[in-house]
Amino acid sequence: MNESQSESQQGRETNKKSRLFVSMMIVAILLVIFGALSLFSRRAQYQTLAKETETLAIPTVAVLHPTTEESSEDLVLPGTMQAYIETPIYARTNGYLRKWYSISAAK
Repeated sequence: MNESQSESQQGRETNKKSRLFVSMMIVAILLVIFGALSLFSRRAQYQTLAKETETLAIPTVAVLHPTTEESSEDLVLPGTMQAYIETPIYARTNGYLRKWYSISAAK
């Protein structure tokens, strides 16, 4: 009877090991499937983001052409203009000027 008991115990242990192995394999397969699905979903999200970024990278602008209009009012700003130091300027020679050249015309 000892032999039959030891054989049944070995059968039970083998049966437990095979059940454990099968359950571990199922868990491993499920993890691989879950990992593959998450990789595919991330890839799809990345491609969608890349397409959206590419379309938004092109700036859309509205062009307005300026036109001149008659001004109805003068621009009056508050304030006064006054020199820090006032100095009289005297001519070095006697006489009058024949022609006055402005600085902007000399350029």
